Amino acid sequence: MRSGTGPAVKKVQLLQNLAVFFGVNEGYLLDADEELPPRVEAQLDLLASMRANKVRNFAARQLDGLSTETLLQIRDLIDEHLRAETPPKP
Repeated sequence: MRSGTGPAVKKVQLLQNLAVFFGVNEGYLLDADEELPPRVEAQLDLLASMRANKVRNFAARQLDGLSTETLLQIRDLIDEHLRAETPPKP
């Protein structure tokens, strides 16, 4: 669960308790069709881009207070540079 690579957690009580602890709507964890809040989606997109570039966790922690728009701009900038510096696959 911590690494995000294991099986999905299905225990409703555990997911409800996690939702209460983190102050999110239960539907966020229980409903697969629930739409992600824009800020969470931006953070996940940025994290994916940073992982692709092997950016360390320290840098990610420094971005915590930034706005959703800024996170998206940083993600786009990283993606743009990654595309420019990655040679085309044969």
